[in-house]
Amino acid sequence: QSADADSSGKWKAASISTVKWATCSSLSVSSEGGSGVFFVEAEKLSGKVVVVKGSGTVVQELFASNVGKLIGVTTPDMRMTAYTESEWRNLKKHLQRVAKPKDLSKVQKELDRPYLLIMEYLEGEPLGMMSQQQAEQTFHGSKSCISFYGIGRILALDILLNNWDRLPVIWENEGNPNNIMLSTSGDAWAIDQAVTSINPTVFASGMKKYISKVQQFLQSVISSGNSVESMGIVLEHIAMYTGYSLKGTEACEACDCLRHGLLTTLQRAAKLDIIAEKKKLEEMVPASSDWGNVWQSGLKAINIDFLQSVQGLIKEMMDMAERQPSLHLQRLTPVEDLTHIKVVLLQVALGSQTDDDDLVSQVDCCLTK
Repeated sequence: QSADADSSGKWKAASISTVKWATCSSLSVSSEGGSGVFFVEAEKLSGKVVVVKGSGTVVQELFASNVGKLIGVTTPDMRMTAYTESEWRNLKKHLQRVAKPKDLSKVQKELDRPYLLIMEYLEGEPLGMMSQQQAEQTFHGSKSCISFYGIGRILALDILLNNWDRLPVIWENEGNPNNIMLSTSGDAWAIDQAVTSINPTVFASGMKKYISKVQQFLQSVISSGNSVESMGIVLEHIAMYTGYSLKGTEACEACDCLRHGLLTTLQRAAKLDIIAEKKKLEEMVPASSDWGNVWQSGLKAINIDFLQSVQGLIKEMMDMAERQPSLHLQRLTPVEDLTHIKVVLLQVALGSQTDDDDLVSQVDCCLTK
């Protein structure tokens, strides 16, 4: 997430669970994207930041983010505040208070919405803003598999939701590489999620075309003996964005990681209860308290028939993939008691040769996530 302030390199993430808006001390405007994205220092000189976003697609972004987390994609934590809440009023009041004079009109305009997102600040670099040197540090060496596996996961989410605004693998556009963030540890984060539903009743031909594209792409991923043949297009786009190209063995290893991240995440996507996820959003804002039908319009944009059609195709293709020994995919089975696994691993931590309570805390936190 890039800002117009040089100080952004010093920022750290603040908790989004409870933000004291009266103590926020500064605001910077993102230099990216069309919607209003603001970096807010939660307390004077603390360097701890939360992100506030004014957007006309809050419902779709929440839905996509929730779906992403459920299938293993790394996305920033976020929550919504509504015009019916005192926090919404406090947020608007104090962000206008700390806005720079040159930014005030934009802040007022973008916050003039009934629903606002409060999001986790991410420390990292957008893929599209990486220098060649930064790309080499990320995509060369021990961290590279982490990055490519994560990008493969993100691609799986985008295929399920028809999010064309990131990696243009099956979409005929230039994409938006700044919607992928890469941390110093190599983690790939998906930001600015989107859902582009095609109404099968109104646009039957468009629906058929999209399903055909997904099928052709996944068939090439599954049937090709060489992952570079199907996933090399991702490396081509990374080279175009950053100027850094992977060759030979490194390219093969990168594409293997991309493919495995893609397929293992699609396995999860095939089992996701999409209806239940939309239901959660329906319950967040009852139609009777919606402002100008904004929330209901967002829900309408999430077409379950479309998503279930894509999901059905994904399931069919994953059944095929699991029968391909060369892909090394294990058939996923439901875990009846995830708590049991957590307890066993915590026991391992407790039984290790250390009295470090922080180790147990880290294991507990990791497993909870």
